[in-house]
Amino acid sequence: MRKNKVCKIFSVVMILVSALVCPISSNAYSFLKTADGSADISGLKDSYIVFQSWNGFTQETRWAIDYASRQWNNRTGYTKLYHSATQHSEENKYPVQDGRNLITKVSNIVNTTGNVTLMRTYYYYDLYGTKYQIYESDIVINNSVPWRNNGSANGYDVQNVMTHEFGHMLGLGHSEFTEATMYESSSMGEIKKRDLHQDDLNGFNALY
Repeated sequence: MRKNKVCKIFSVVMILVSALVCPISSNAYSFLKTADGSADISGLKDSYIVFQSWNGFTQETRWAIDYASRQWNNRTGYTKLYHSATQHSEENKYPVQDGRNLITKVSNIVNTTGNVTLMRTYYYYDLYGTKYQIYESDIVINNSVPWRNNGSANGYDVQNVMTHEFGHMLGLGHSEFTEATMYESSSMGEIKKRDLHQDDLNGFNALY
């Protein structure tokens, strides 16, 4: 059993209208924080993370998830995200700390801000030496909003939002740059977050 085991929920709110933000520095990335906000999370405990997708996703959605993970692997030069060939069968169940890294859907994501939460990343971390690092992470997709795999204007693009979520799985927080993948909001039909911004790469490089 792990000591000082902590679970923090990182809610990613994707809203219809993006607010304009003026970056205050050349780097606008951030890192995930410990539950009390006193320390940064220093990325993954292990050199990579293996995740499983729900077996009810369409093949197109599984491809979108796979492409999103490969964007991080290919653009950074480090294979940190492995999409397992093994699928899981858990649906409409919120994540628990169980040694697996699951991507699944839920019928609704509770939100107190009034904005629509498209996806949410849960991460579990512990103190290893002098660093807090992630040993498990799960992502849930809000099935109550329309999803598309082709960037059409009448839905949210799975690959676009999932690329953002994988940044959280790796330990990144939100960016202040509106063009960055790790910026906190999105809109229907948006696909620009499929491709990483230099600020996203800077944040990754600072972690790893």
